[in-house]
Amino acid sequence: MYGGGQGTSYSGGTGSGGMNANDKAGPTYNRPGESNGGTGGVGRVYRYDASWGARNSAGGAGNPGGNGASHTSGAKSNEGNNINYKGNDGTGGLLIIYSNIFENNGMCRANGVDATSTIEPAGGASGGGSINIFYNKIENYGKFEAKGGQSVNHGGAGGNGTVTIGSIKSGSFVKDEINLEEEQEQQ
Repeated sequence: MYGGGQGTSYSGGTGSGGMNANDKAGPTYNRPGESNGGTGGVGRVYRYDASWGARNSAGGAGNPGGNGASHTSGAKSNEGNNINYKGNDGTGGLLIIYSNIFENNGMCRANGVDATSTIEPAGGASGGGSINIFYNKIENYGKFEAKGGQSVNHGGAGGNGTVTIGSIKSGSFVKDEINLEEEQEQQ
């Protein structure tokens, strides 16, 4: 089985396509998502014999989501031929804030996108993005999320992104050594 595509500093990784095959000889691997925040992996289907039950699978999340797959009359194998089973569009993004005084009274998010719920098996979810906060003075950290998308209908979960916060008051970046989960629980 192939995994999703790699992310970049601007985008979370993409989800791989779903795979639905009979248990006889034949291809039993899916299609990976494109790297660098590109298109999600396309779905793939295979049946041992054209008289066997038809198969469907969904594409992976990405920019845009990959097309799904379904059998056409007499076909044993198809991939990426069904836009109706397309993976969800999107990945976690990039958020950069440079601030003299930073005060977050809410939630900053750069989350990935869940796997599609339209068909089983689903493709993979996309990965979380990157949040970067640079400040001279901080009033309130608030809450942050850079979570990977959730697994739905047997599609894989997306990997988590990153949150980096630090002071630039001295002229150099000094990363805050805080536990964001503890900080969020106190509020």
